[in-house]
Formats: sequence, structure tokens, C-alpha cells
Amino acid sequence: MSFDDGHERLLNAVEALAASSAPIHRRLEAAGLSLLPLQAGDFADAADAELLEEILMALTGVADPTGEHGDMALTAFSMSDAEAVRVAKLIVDLHRRVSDLKPARRSR
Repeated sequence: MSFDDGHERLLNAVEALAASSAPIHRRLEAAGLSLLPLQAGDFADAADAELLEEILMALTGVADPTGEHGDMALTAFSMSDAEAVRVAKLIVDLHRRVSDLKPARRSR
């Protein structure tokens, strides 16, 4: 996977989280679908690769025995709101790390 494709997928995931009025679980599912093609080997930094693995494991942890919804949908909707927000923050953090973005400082 190319460097640009990985950045684009991360940006698409962040946009899915931020640019929708859908419930957090639905936005998280959409973000996860953008990330699925990424693999740990796509990242030069081992910490970034580990963070991707943590995100993907969090998004695919529940199996759907019926095959009707897919692991990601079922997993996202089985999360508490707090867990969904935690995973969403991990996605944003990975995007920030890979894009070398520093958190904006708020002026007081």
C-alpha cells in the first residue's frame, strides 16, 4: 500500500467520525471500513503499527454467527458509548501521529 493511500484512508476514517450526524457507533463502523485494507506492515514506525492493530482488534472483536452484519458492524454496535469514543480517539491519534500533526493549543 502506498504512503499516500494510507494517509488517505486515515483521513477518510477521521472524516467519517467528524463529518456526520450519525450515532457514534455508525460513524465508527464507517471509519473502520476505511481502515480495513491497512496492515501493520504499512507503517514504518512500530508504535503506529501497534496502534493500528489495537484499533482493528477493537473494531472486529465480535463475530457474527449469522454472517448477516459482518464483524465490524456487530462489534461497533456492541460497544458502550465510552468504548466507541475511546476507539474513535485512537483513530484520530493514529492519523495525527502519521501526519505528524501536533494537537492545537487552546488560547485562554
